[in-house]
Amino acid sequence: TGKRLYMTKQEKMDEVFGSFEYHLFEKLTAADQFMARITSEARMLGVDQGYISQYMGERVLDMIDQIAEKREAEDGRKNKKKGRAR
Repeated sequence: TGKRLYMTKQEKMDEVFGSFEYHLFEKLTAADQFMARITSEARMLGVDQGYISQYMGERVLDMIDQIAEKREAEDGRKNKKKGRAR
């Protein structure tokens, strides 16, 4: 426990991230497979790689924002429920 008090931010983040890394890697691998399929199908339709990359980047960032907003809204509802129980 004493060692944890003296860990650097980097060491703390490495420890936390490391505990989730395998599962995150697996999810990102699955997402990469979807992205490769989307890219392949768009290329078959004649869409150039530059546009595909830009489009997909924008859409993925938008999806990440939507996911975060949904999580934050759900967390807010959970916190309100906890507050009423007290």
